Amino acid sequence: MSTLISANLSVEDRAYIVLYALQLGQASRPAILAAHSLTEADLQLHRAGWEELQAHHADRARPLPRPE
Repeated sequence: MSTLISANLSVEDRAYIVLYALQLGQASRPAILAAHSLTEADLQLHRAGWEELQAHHADRARPLPRPE
C-alpha cells in the first residue's frame, strides 16, 4: 500500500523517494519498499537516474571558486 503522498506518483518518482529514505536510514528496507509499493527491481531500474541526480546536486552544492 502506497503512502498517501506517493500514491499518485510514478514508479520512477517513488523509487527516488525510496532511495533517499534508504540513504537516510529512516526505516528498514522492506518497510520502505512496502510503504511505497516498490520492488528491488524497481529500485535497480531507476538507481542510475537517482545517482545522476545525486551527482548533479553535489556539483551545485559546491561553492563557486572565488575570482583571483
